[in-house]
Amino acid sequence: MSKEKGLKISWRVFLAGMFILTVLFFLDIKFVVLGINILVLDMLTAGIWAFVRLCRWAGRENTEKRTIAVIAIILMGLFAALVLLFGLGMYGGWYEYAEGTEPQTHRTFVVEYRRNMLQKGTAKVYERFGPLLFPCGVPEYSGNLALDKLDAEYASVYISEEQQAITVSLFIYGPRFHIPLKLPEGTAKTPERVLIEQPVDDDHSAFLVDTKGQLGKLLVTTELERTPTEDCRFTVHFSVWDPASMDEPLQTMTAGADFRPNCYTIDANFDGYMDFTCTYIQGNQVYYDHLWIWNEGDSRFESVPEYDEISVPDLDEETKTIYGFTPSSGGGTGLHTFHQWASGNLLCMRQIEIYHVGKSDTVRMSIQDRIANELVEIYHEDFSSESSGWLDAQMVWHNLDYHGE
Repeated sequence: MSKEKGLKISWRVFLAGMFILTVLFFLDIKFVVLGINILVLDMLTAGIWAFVRLCRWAGRENTEKRTIAVIAIILMGLFAALVLLFGLGMYGGWYEYAEGTEPQTHRTFVVEYRRNMLQKGTAKVYERFGPLLFPCGVPEYSGNLALDKLDAEYASVYISEEQQAITVSLFIYGPRFHIPLKLPEGTAKTPERVLIEQPVDDDHSAFLVDTKGQLGKLLVTTELERTPTEDCRFTVHFSVWDPASMDEPLQTMTAGADFRPNCYTIDANFDGYMDFTCTYIQGNQVYYDHLWIWNEGDSRFESVPEYDEISVPDLDEETKTIYGFTPSSGGGTGLHTFHQWASGNLLCMRQIEIYHVGKSDTVRMSIQDRIANELVEIYHEDFSSESSGWLDAQMVWHNLDYHGE
């Protein structure tokens, strides 16, 4: 076999291999070496091939016009490449990779991510087998993806015993992926393992509530239905599950929201049992939460409608008070509320309302206390709008034991 024929065969084998790897890329099996995937190698190969062909074409007659044409084509190609890279960076992002090895199982996981200049993007986790990456069956992350240069220092891949899964945590300000481990037959799933198996997308989410009671940790799943309620754009269905028995929910609830609610566990009534809240309305300076408190005697969550009206609720465990504030301006005017629990009911014990009196330059601070089961004004004081004196004067009234003595 001649040398020229051998080179042609090698070139065709190389192209066939590149073609197969490119097809596999779009089938979600990816060839990645040193952070470079097959698509980049395809473009590099095409660029080198085009450059060699152009040089051969220009060298046949070695005319000045052909040389100028080659230079112009190369410059145009470089410019097109820069425009392409800028467009990808602005809108879609280009492929980048972060990699880590779990020290116990020695399995290597790679996160492929793309992010644009607005720090939004997607990320997906793969397991490495040689130069090939195979998907782990974990849902792709989409959202904020602001990365820090210290990510590499704090990156880790480890086995989480609670979640019975390998946790891939290669970013500080990015997603954490959980790859469930295959459990021995008869092994009970932990609540954390059940949690990571729940679907999470634009319409579904899930979280655990450690009630601190007899039932322990409970799973709460949410489903967003795009049907408006009387006050909100969407309907949210909540289901409470015992992770040890997922046949049917222990309890279901429904509430309104303007978006998929952000849910948090708190002890809202200071009884030692954990409750949960879900933010259902959010503005520039305010937000409002739904609240469900855990009733240990009835083994169920109970809704607290009064909590829905508290703006930016802030819990003070020492005084057993829930503080709220609705601003009406940037100068500290607005409505301060102070709620406490009495006989199992959430009541507003005091309001401090600070407002402009008509169109005058007077700002009034009105104090209302709960007397005979209704709020009654017990004191007011007027200030010049230029003085901002109400900012200091109101502070003494934040102590509910103070009544103007």
